[in-house]
Amino acid sequence: MNQPAKKLLLESTTCGRCGGSGKFSFNLMHGSRCYGCAGRGQVLTKRGQAAQAWLNEQRMIPAEDFKPGDLILSEGFAAGSYTEPTRWLRVSKVLRLTGAEAGYVNQPDLACVRIETEGGGSFVGFAGTSKYRRAMSAQERKALHAAALAYQATLGKTGKPLKRLPKAA
Repeated sequence: MNQPAKKLLLESTTCGRCGGSGKFSFNLMHGSRCYGCAGRGQVLTKRGQAAQAWLNEQRMIPAEDFKPGDLILSEGFAAGSYTEPTRWLRVSKVLRLTGAEAGYVNQPDLACVRIETEGGGSFVGFAGTSKYRRAMSAQERKALHAAALAYQATLGKTGKPLKRLPKAA
């Protein structure tokens, strides 16, 4: 059940907890996988963390921009003995609703969006503010990764924007 850890795309350093091995003390639930780096042996630097936060935000799109056929990420959760895995779901319908239609009785004029997926799942959000992650093509992912690296280059070691950008070589 242990899956290999994904490679970090942004600036990283050796994990201080496991020394880069990806392994730490053994437990029955997770084996010897290091909790500090999730078994990667590497952790993001502050600059890498800031660039990762930027990248994660860029991957999100407003609920009303989804179209039938898109893939939307359903974040998994655990509630007692019930567990729902994180998975991609195919959008079947995107509906605009009023607050009353969405069940907000105290805000009947609220603009809402319901995204229905194949298999019966749905997401309800607020028009203009609710964002979800949409699957991207390999080309889109590559371009976004390049943009994240460019953004990372504008950050200092603390993850804050530099006052002066480095000179181009």
